[in-house]
Amino acid sequence: EEDLTEWIRRVERLRAELGGKEAALKLLEREVQTLREAVAALSRAGGERGRPPEAVAAVLELGWDGVIGTLAELARPQEGFELAWNAALGAHAHDLVVASRELALSCVRYLKERGIGRARFLPLDRLLLSPPSPQALKAKGLPGVLGFLADFVDCPPEVRPALLYVLGDTLVAENLEAVRTVEGVRVVTLEGDLLEKGGAIWGGASRPSRNPALEAKREELRRREEERARLSQELERISAELAKAEEELSRRSQALQEFRATRAKEESELFALRERRREIYRELERKRTALSRHEREAAELKGELAALGEVPPPKEEVPGTPEVLQARLRQIERELAALGPVNLRAIEEYEQALAELQEIKTRVQTLEKEKEEIERFIAEVERKKREKFVETMEAVSAQLNQLFVRLFGGGEARLSLAEPGNLGSDLLIQVRLPGKELRVLDALSGGEKALVAIAFVLALAAGKPAPFYLLDEVDAALDRANSERLARLLKEFAQTSQVIVVSHNEELVRHADRIYGVVLRGGASEVLGLELSHAR
Repeated sequence: EEDLTEWIRRVERLRAELGGKEAALKLLEREVQTLREAVAALSRAGGERGRPPEAVAAVLELGWDGVIGTLAELARPQEGFELAWNAALGAHAHDLVVASRELALSCVRYLKERGIGRARFLPLDRLLLSPPSPQALKAKGLPGVLGFLADFVDCPPEVRPALLYVLGDTLVAENLEAVRTVEGVRVVTLEGDLLEKGGAIWGGASRPSRNPALEAKREELRRREEERARLSQELERISAELAKAEEELSRRSQALQEFRATRAKEESELFALRERRREIYRELERKRTALSRHEREAAELKGELAALGEVPPPKEEVPGTPEVLQARLRQIERELAALGPVNLRAIEEYEQALAELQEIKTRVQTLEKEKEEIERFIAEVERKKREKFVETMEAVSAQLNQLFVRLFGGGEARLSLAEPGNLGSDLLIQVRLPGKELRVLDALSGGEKALVAIAFVLALAAGKPAPFYLLDEVDAALDRANSERLARLLKEFAQTSQVIVVSHNEELVRHADRIYGVVLRGGASEVLGLELSHAR
């Protein structure tokens, strides 16, 4: 369960981190949009490429979602490739990059309806890119040819298809001399000279940019777009990690449920064994009673058999006269009458009683063995339960003492049983305030009791942390100094768990990261929130 709690905290932390990154990304996207608008405004006011067409400016001013910007605003050449970039881009500088063909058609309809003018759109979902031609690949390996121009221009990843669409397989060379033998390939030089596929050449001197403000805005826009790309990657990473953590949490939760089900089954079996032990005790007592009764009956039968004695074998001739024999007969009859009625089945009953006695003895031995096994199992369970209880109590007691010393600036606190060795007895909290004797909780003041109770709750929490804790006016009886100590302690617990405190105490409120208040406005309650961590 402790391991599961740790995974719950990890999932909550990842969710919070993901939420923070998403909020930061949204804020950054708004900043990027603002910068794009600023770049567009500076360009319209007279940037390095002059005022954009009226139609382009009108579409940008609409602020529609999916209208990303002009290619000149979105892409930035690496240092040393500015002139080559400007020359190769040419009239495409004001091409509008949009998210979809449908959006491009909507923009066209807007321009037609108002008669503003025309603009060229690059819908990212419909651009067809062609691989470099064999001539371009061959020319790329010539001395003085640096490579494809697109490789030396930076832009957001989602805009790169538009950049490749416009530049295609345009090569960049050190100068025209390096490509004087090249044919059928579009090449631009670092000086801004342009050799078209058909053989036309553009060249001359290029004016440097005269708008530092526009350049600064573009640089800031580039940094923000790079940061946005980095944040997007972070979001993907955290989302993947969160998915794995949630999957692991689900697996561990399932394992915990199975463990609890197994434990419940074992506890049920233990209960059944205890019931079985009690039933065996009762059965054993019944058998012992029956055994005693059968032993008494066997003894009585033995007595009867002994009283009967042995019957002498008959003799062939009976000596004596008839008178003597008659007298002897009367004497024997008197002896028989004195003996009373004879149980002729005594021997059979005796043997049957012996058999039952032996069966009962065997059953008693079996019951004794079962009783011993059950008692050993119960003793083992009780031993483990006692060890776990003592271990937990000692850990909580040690943590309680640490928190007590921090809250009171010294002294000691410990947990103990009212009856040592009896786990069912009351649990006592004994404390010794700095400079005072050891005493129980009832002997403390209201504020001291509150601090000790808080320390005890936090000691339990430290042994088995939870994702969050809710404390309802636990500081009501505390003075300013103790409130300050409690606030700092709760601040540390808030590093690993969320701590929610209902309080009117200024000290606790001052140390909170975020506070909420409820006020009555217009007959209705309104909740107000304030982020103190940012205010600091």
